[in-house]
Amino acid sequence: MAWNPETVENKIGLRFKDKNLLRLALTHTSFATQIGESGQDNQRLEFLGKAILNFVVADYLYERCPYLEVSKFSVLQDKLVEGERLTKLWFQLGLGEDLLLGLGEDWNLLRQKVNNPFKDACEALLGAMYLDRRFSQTQKWIVKHLIAPVLEHHLQNLKERKQPNKQLEFLGDGIINAAVSDYLYRKFPHIRTGILSTLRKQLINSHKLAQLKSHLRSEDSILLGRESEKIGSLSFKAILGEVYNYHERSFSDTCNWFKRFIQEDEVFLLAIPLLLEDGKHKEWIIKKVMGYEGQRYKEGVERFNQLMEREVS
Repeated sequence: MAWNPETVENKIGLRFKDKNLLRLALTHTSFATQIGESGQDNQRLEFLGKAILNFVVADYLYERCPYLEVSKFSVLQDKLVEGERLTKLWFQLGLGEDLLLGLGEDWNLLRQKVNNPFKDACEALLGAMYLDRRFSQTQKWIVKHLIAPVLEHHLQNLKERKQPNKQLEFLGDGIINAAVSDYLYRKFPHIRTGILSTLRKQLINSHKLAQLKSHLRSEDSILLGRESEKIGSLSFKAILGEVYNYHERSFSDTCNWFKRFIQEDEVFLLAIPLLLEDGKHKEWIIKKVMGYEGQRYKEGVERFNQLMEREVS
């Protein structure tokens, strides 16, 4: 039977502009390999969707539960994004048999596994939603189907923040993971998930975040309505939370502000050694990762060599 996107769209209550993106979200590695399209599976979308999901949960907790301590935020976030809950949602939506699995895969048996493909497909579906329908609609879908059923009846009408700066940092952690995941997903369409995850860790480790904070400008203090010394007392993640609030919780505007801190050369310097170690050739990296194809290839070789010289020095 031919794959019918409408069947899935009716179940999730959302229409996709790009039907191929929806299909990719439902394509397990085993199926992609079986049809001779190895690599054309939902793993990269899962990488993106997981980050978006964690951010949406962090945003909800920050906005709706200011009276809770951050330690409670973390407990609730873990509960809301756990694999068992995502798997349950997948089957509640009636998507059990819509995941494209390779021959011989028994979805009844797979469902029992902790790291099952349905959990992964749910995260991939969220990544596809985000790319196709943007953040706002994806956020509403996640709140409706995952968060509200668990938390809505337990919310309290208390507005005072328990730990303002720590809560900002919790929010900023979700933002930076989602923003960097989005950047890497779009920037490197040919890089597999494992390397993307390593890159993300390297780009947002404590040392790197301290460097980013040193690049703040005086106008950032004005933008946030805080004196420079007060900004200096905040972590970069907390500052990112402040920026998000300043932009009236607009993820796209916050990402645009954050982009100036990402230096392409630095990203390439981190990515190239990982790719070489993964067995990728110099020519492939120049063409597929750095984007120098056709007549621009020689220009790419020069830039690649310059980057390698910088790494050695």
